[in-house]
Amino acid sequence: MHITTDESKVDFVSFDAVYPSVGFHRGTSITYPDDYIEKNFGPGVFGFFAFHENELIGVARILSDDCVCAHVAEICVHRNWQRKGVGSALMKAVVNRFSGLAIYAASLVGQEVFFAKMGVVPQPLAIACGWAPDGADWVERGADK
Repeated sequence: MHITTDESKVDFVSFDAVYPSVGFHRGTSITYPDDYIEKNFGPGVFGFFAFHENELIGVARILSDDCVCAHVAEICVHRNWQRKGVGSALMKAVVNRFSGLAIYAASLVGQEVFFAKMGVVPQPLAIACGWAPDGADWVERGADK
């Protein structure tokens, strides 16, 4: 496995294979623009890409001003590669790159242990709120709590 920050190494088909494998998607009514990868990793957005040989197996997207803080938008590892150190390797690369900044992450329930192992610990006064297009069920599940 190797990790790169060069988004030119990533094509849409490879990228699109990772996210839906774990249930991350934008809904069926959304069309993807031709410059989807470029838009996902534009100014202020940093990508970390894990490859096994030539196969994209994991992605981390970080939103940062590169001055004060960095926010982990998501770490997504293809279902076939989970629990094999890919997410940890991506997060270590993120922590190394942004080591002088405050690093924040909004976590899915149950994933906060993963972030805590990486040194990004739950904050008692923080809360994450969200909205998703096309009726994604994670929004409705969270609204009941």
